[in-house]
Amino acid sequence: MILASIAKLGFDIKDVKVLLNSEPHPDHAGGLGVLQQASGAELWASDASADAIAAGGDADIVLPLRALIWIGLVGYPATRVDHRFKDSDTIRVGPIALTAHVTSGHTRGCTSWSFPVRDGDRVLNVVSVCDTGVLGMSSYPEQTADRERSLRVLRSLPADIWVTNHARPWGRYRKFLARATAKNPVDPFIDPEGYRAFIDAAESELRQGVWWKHKFRTGRAPKPIRSTANRFSSRQLEAPSHQAAVIRSLDRSWLSSAPTPSGPGR
Repeated sequence: MILASIAKLGFDIKDVKVLLNSEPHPDHAGGLGVLQQASGAELWASDASADAIAAGGDADIVLPLRALIWIGLVGYPATRVDHRFKDSDTIRVGPIALTAHVTSGHTRGCTSWSFPVRDGDRVLNVVSVCDTGVLGMSSYPEQTADRERSLRVLRSLPADIWVTNHARPWGRYRKFLARATAKNPVDPFIDPEGYRAFIDAAESELRQGVWWKHKFRTGRAPKPIRSTANRFSSRQLEAPSHQAAVIRSLDRSWLSSAPTPSGPGR
């Protein structure tokens, strides 16, 4: 599906020189090996994610599922990671400089990305957010503290345009429909208010989880926290379209320039 989507947008998979990973769960990393083989691109991942990707997805999951990975029933083929980056490293792809933000919590190496794009005479800040929630099958001791830190980091990032690892939270379908009738097709994607509401909702979800742990330990409920999840409209929860066209709408030229990385921190 990814290969077909790249071709549909008018690009050649062989022009892809860099694969950037956000997290090592199968729905985000399971196809990296195929993409790597088809493109010849080099794969970049955070230290923690690199370990998991090289092990076929074995990362902080409950033992029964880990055993299934070990015997090859779940997970994905172990994939070569060519480069490991640190928090705040910059990876250059042609004229685009992407900054890695290791926003741990969903997984230890979960990585969000920020980068500028140009639309005519204006520069817009884009943030691609790694998952902020947790899965029951995946946990580690520092997870709550990591999530708190990561939400502080995400809140500090300037975001004109934002996307997430999954389509619904950022309202992809609604925004793609709106661009068809917009005077400037980029404008429907400019949504700093939605970004702040998303962070608010993620913080509320985190606090509610802490609320239940506190009550279980002490028998007393802490001060209730008002949920902000209702700040998302129902349209933001509709079915997805294709995320890559966001970047294509903003600036197609850099994608067609056969980019190469300059390495982290440069």
